[in-house]
Amino acid sequence: MGIGVAAPDSLFHVILGNTEEFRLGYDTTYYSSFALDNRGYLTVSSMGTDSVTFGGGATSFVAPVSFDSIGDITMSSDLKFSNQTQTYISSEAPMYLLAGKTTESDSLYLGSAGAGNVFVISDMYLDGDLALNTGNLLVLDSDDTGDSYFTHDSTNNWISAWVDGNETIRIKADGSVDGNGAFNASAFDLAETFPTLDQTLSQGDLVMIADSNKTDELGGEYDNSTNETEIPSLVSKASLANRDTLVGIVSTKPGITLGGSSFTSEFCTEVLDKGVDTVMEEYQAELEIEMGILEEADLENEGAEETDLETENEETQLIPEITAKLEAKRETAQSCMASQKVLVALAGRVPVKVSLENGPIKAGDPITIGSTAGVGVKATQSGMIVGRALQSYTSLDEAAGKETIIAMIQVTWWNSPTERLASITTADSFNENQVTSEELANLDLRLDKNTNTLLVLNNFQVTGKTTLADTTITGNLRAGMINIDTMENNIGIVGPSCYNPSYADSQDSASSVNPQNSTLCASQTLYLQKGLAGNVNILNGALVIEPNGTVTVAGNLVAEKVSAKQFSVLGTTSMEREDNSANSIGEGVIMAGQNSVVIRTSAIKANSKVFVTATTNAGGRSLYVGSKVNGESFTVNLNSVATTDIGFDWWIVDVE
Repeated sequence: MGIGVAAPDSLFHVILGNTEEFRLGYDTTYYSSFALDNRGYLTVSSMGTDSVTFGGGATSFVAPVSFDSIGDITMSSDLKFSNQTQTYISSEAPMYLLAGKTTESDSLYLGSAGAGNVFVISDMYLDGDLALNTGNLLVLDSDDTGDSYFTHDSTNNWISAWVDGNETIRIKADGSVDGNGAFNASAFDLAETFPTLDQTLSQGDLVMIADSNKTDELGGEYDNSTNETEIPSLVSKASLANRDTLVGIVSTKPGITLGGSSFTSEFCTEVLDKGVDTVMEEYQAELEIEMGILEEADLENEGAEETDLETENEETQLIPEITAKLEAKRETAQSCMASQKVLVALAGRVPVKVSLENGPIKAGDPITIGSTAGVGVKATQSGMIVGRALQSYTSLDEAAGKETIIAMIQVTWWNSPTERLASITTADSFNENQVTSEELANLDLRLDKNTNTLLVLNNFQVTGKTTLADTTITGNLRAGMINIDTMENNIGIVGPSCYNPSYADSQDSASSVNPQNSTLCASQTLYLQKGLAGNVNILNGALVIEPNGTVTVAGNLVAEKVSAKQFSVLGTTSMEREDNSANSIGEGVIMAGQNSVVIRTSAIKANSKVFVTATTNAGGRSLYVGSKVNGESFTVNLNSVATTDIGFDWWIVDVE
């Protein structure tokens, strides 16, 4: 049968163009229509609204589709969503995405195009969880030969981190971490967090254990006596009076820190908000529930007898495991009451503030507290030290503004070698803890306690460095080739004489024999300030020799012969002076119309020779020295009256 077609191609053939070919209706309002377009596609619509189109090897659903029957929907190819805004796959019950058959081991891939991310969300917000069953892995680098991943061990209740198939870290339920290798840090010291009330502490300061209920000796304002709870383990800037309580140095950049995690900060916030006692009661209840001693319902039951709970608490505190945890937690809670925390280096290398109070510091010297609070010095007396210097510190460093050196932390008691020897009365008093048996064999010592003198009865040989204070030597002192003869008051080089004065006196000026052995004299030269570190000052300034060779003599210089390339006379050249100066050289002028001038100087003597030289044209006139007044003046004359001003220089030379 055909409608709109003369020769139908099927039992029922309808051709009406783009119009509705077929309609099924409940009534005129509620109906569904079927229509074919020029492509041969069949469109089904409901009450004028398209629902689905069939044709061309594809089916397009315009309206939402619901599959309400029980059973699977099977697809042989891809499921693609074309909405460019956003698309959701949701369910009203638990959803499973499985890849592959149960007999196979196929992977499930979740990815995004380009640089997009994969998020785990809950109820359309980014707050969902990604949950894995025990035994399943969270793999991070599945694209190489050795996977890196996280696993959970339900038996031991820890999380393990694996790198390329090797287990490296275990994070346990109690917060402890086990490592299967070395921990490497860019910094060098191990520091622990200590509570303090000392607001003056800074990096590099030496610190000591502070009295938790007293203001410190330095006048620091941290009196803890008003606190309801005593704060344990308080530290403050170290002082010399409390040297024995040294604990370390304030760290600058620790590699590992103890007791200062974010967990501690959160706990301290709770302590400051609720108080120590309340927090400890809650913590004890948590422990009791964890060990099965107390049920959560007991805490929630307001009608429970308080006496029963108090009895249980008392019994709980007798359990060693809980007691130890409670004591540690209470100490942490009490330390939260301190106004601030400070990281104290306990091991490793750390910068430390130092001074030259006890002298220059060399690498290896023990470092202790000095008279300046918090500042280290070289230890010279027995007592506690914080470590050993790894760098030197001299006056040059101090002048350059350097305040710290690197030290190796070693908080321990240090015995001064000087004090140890001073405590020995006889050789028999030595023991294995003081000197070795080899040293005993070479020592014969006595200590005179009346004069506080250590007497060496035999030869005393020191192979290391020696530091002496006031030293008295009754014989000669020899250092290398230099010999100090205390009997002759002589300092010289050990060796034969390189000069024979008696032989020199017997030779005439024409002799070619040299009384001096120049080679021997050069090899036995005694140097003073060879390094040009400063002047050589003899007799408190009577003779000063500068590094540049300048020699200043405060008194008279008497010599057989003086040879010099140049000769200068010290003095201020000036015209005639009225102040009776002591210059031995100067200048003067005979004014026009005069034939003489008086030069006043206390340098003139009766036997002085005065040399006068004209500095302007004298017009053929002669200058000569007239009268000389001892210690006052002399007169320069012209043989005739000057017609113009005639200048001249003068120079006084004494004749002994």
